Amino acid sequence: MNLKLVPFAAIAAIMATSCSKEEVMDINYDPDGKAITFTAGVGHSRAVETTINNLGDFAVYSKVVHPEGVLYDSFLIGADGENGAEIAHKNTSSSNSWELDRKVYLPLSGADVVFWAYTDNTPVTGDVKTPLSSGKVTFDNNKGPQINGYKINKCDLTATDRTIWADGNSQKDLVCAFAQTTKKNVIDLNFNHVLSQISINAIQKDKAGNDSRIVKVKGAWIVNANGTGNLSAGYAYDKDTNTAKENNEWTLSGTESFGSYFSSAIELSSDNASDLLSSSLMLMPQQLNEWNGKDITTNNAYILLLCRVELKHPGATHDGADLSDIGVDGTNHYHQQFPVSTDGKYHAEEYGFSCVPLKSTWSMGKKYSYNLDICGASSGAGVYPPNIPTTTDAVKAYINKLIPSSETEGDNTKIKVVTNRPDGKKVGDPVLEEPIKFNVTVSDWANAGSEWTDGNVNL
Repeated sequence: MNLKLVPFAAIAAIMATSCSKEEVMDINYDPDGKAITFTAGVGHSRAVETTINNLGDFAVYSKVVHPEGVLYDSFLIGADGENGAEIAHKNTSSSNSWELDRKVYLPLSGADVVFWAYTDNTPVTGDVKTPLSSGKVTFDNNKGPQINGYKINKCDLTATDRTIWADGNSQKDLVCAFAQTTKKNVIDLNFNHVLSQISINAIQKDKAGNDSRIVKVKGAWIVNANGTGNLSAGYAYDKDTNTAKENNEWTLSGTESFGSYFSSAIELSSDNASDLLSSSLMLMPQQLNEWNGKDITTNNAYILLLCRVELKHPGATHDGADLSDIGVDGTNHYHQQFPVSTDGKYHAEEYGFSCVPLKSTWSMGKKYSYNLDICGASSGAGVYPPNIPTTTDAVKAYINKLIPSSETEGDNTKIKVVTNRPDGKKVGDPVLEEPIKFNVTVSDWANAGSEWTDGNVNL
């Protein structure tokens, strides 16, 4: 194959021996009125799902391809500069047709034309000039469209408006499409997912009948994942087959935490896995470096859990125990195993942080389900996590990033977070007798109209 990426600077040399830059760009007024329109297909997703039914406006760039494979300087659709793409709007009279604000025709020469399109379904209204929730779009002469400074909504409630909860429900499904045509004025765009989809599930796997442990989870987060990036569409041309292609590529920065908190605790079952996220996360494709379980200060990744573990025993009393030290409910009483309270008593509102070191590589357009086994037949409740502060003000600031203030402050406090470790316990030590175990399932996002295809990767 003769596949190459040709800089726009090479155009001048090509034109000197072939034709002028604008020859192939002769205006086509098309007396039949067959202006360019778009149809679309979208792969399946489960977070803020982008489907054919809810696909809104999308942004488009288009250029004409010179016979040598380079792109002409002039735009067929779009322009140089920040957010220079043009917007395609859905035709209200057709279920699968989008049109530009102006009529654009294919060039008279019959040359190849390429199209790039993108959206995360942000409405284009008012001052919003592009269908993206963040980032700026430019056109690079060597790499095609670039989305610069795209940010994933993180779970940080320290913003001015703390009523906004940035879990998976507030994240966007970023999709991009690429197409090539010579004569067809209806352009078929198959949008592909350029993020990775992440879910976290938990179960007490194979829990024995005499195992009296109860696990309750109030929150789950992936810590130290990249949340800011630049997306390059890329451009290459195969002269042997006259085929153009793009190659979406991310450059990432900025680690954040992403996940969910629940006002009502999730009590784990030994039969069915519970979803620990209110909605799947949409995160950037990346390689996560696993936290080594030792260093207190680290930028490596782990799953952070806010949970408690109780022991349930029959009987409303317990021989040799003060009733104020245990929890009593009907004909049963309960002991608090984790977190270990400072006074050694049972406090139903107390929860603590534990974690699972996480090593994984996320690819574009794939879904990763992390299936945690917590306090199952051969697993415990994780290990004590790094980066938990010790001073009162620092602890409050840390908690306020993850948990709404309405849960932790005021007269109706719903939860108390215990951050102290028992004497003798260090960062990385098991919370109970064994760390959490898990495996990973990986699902391809299917093409439009087809079903999911599943595979398993065991770690």
